[in-house]
Amino acid sequence: MKKRLLMLASLLVLLAIGIQLGGYGYLWKALAATYLKGYRTANIDDASNFAQRTIRKSVEQLWPKDRRYDERPLDPELLADLQRQDSAAFLVLQQGALVHETYFGDYQASSRTNSFSMAKTITTLQVALAVKVGFISSFDARLIERIPEYANDPRGKRATLAQLSSMKSGHDWTENYFTPLNITAKLF
Repeated sequence: MKKRLLMLASLLVLLAIGIQLGGYGYLWKALAATYLKGYRTANIDDASNFAQRTIRKSVEQLWPKDRRYDERPLDPELLADLQRQDSAAFLVLQQGALVHETYFGDYQASSRTNSFSMAKTITTLQVALAVKVGFISSFDARLIERIPEYANDPRGKRATLAQLSSMKSGHDWTENYFTPLNITAKLF
């Protein structure tokens, strides 16, 4: 029995060394940040697992509340769907004013979560505004118009803002958070 345990321990040590030397050392962080916390993949609350830095800001500007703020409750079917989806929050803005907000579970207005793909939507809205005011020539403008560092990148120099916004910039990328041996998990 001792011999088998020693062989198993030796095998695990060799496997760990192989993982580290093979360039997969990121797996240790992935295991600690996901599986050992009961998750199977990245999640909206895992920001605390990674290094943080504070970004200085000016005076906080809260969303103004519309005169109709929370006047009507959410449709029960919509509310049930949001709960089924494990939503953290649901906000409705119209013409720059907050019309409705609902939070779920332990989440509240001051909660901080990872935004994942929501950030792309917000960024695209900001680009649209920059195009509207003339700061950026158009959505068809090349990325290098604003970020010249990509001029030496074969794909970056051809990519347009519209392509980046629609995730069709020509980069070879498959987004998969569930398989630990891939570029998405490694970058995460």
